[in-house]
Amino acid sequence: VMLIDVLKGVLATSLYIALPFYLHNELQRTNLMIGLGLAAVLGHIFPIWAGFRGGKGVATLLGMAVAIQPVVAVCCLI
Repeated sequence: VMLIDVLKGVLATSLYIALPFYLHNELQRTNLMIGLGLAAVLGHIFPIWAGFRGGKGVATLLGMAVAIQPVVAVCCLI
């Protein structure tokens, strides 16, 4: 189940690929990735269909970090 939460963060953060404008500007792409990842984390912590009572969101945050900066994420795990 934790692997699915990590993949949820990676997938949500990687949705920037659907917007071609963000593929050329690195700063705007990174900001969009952070926004998409935080939306996934908040959606995991406060799911609407569960009465806003969800998980802690740590694994989803790890997936977000892996998608944005894999080396930094591995260093944080160590």
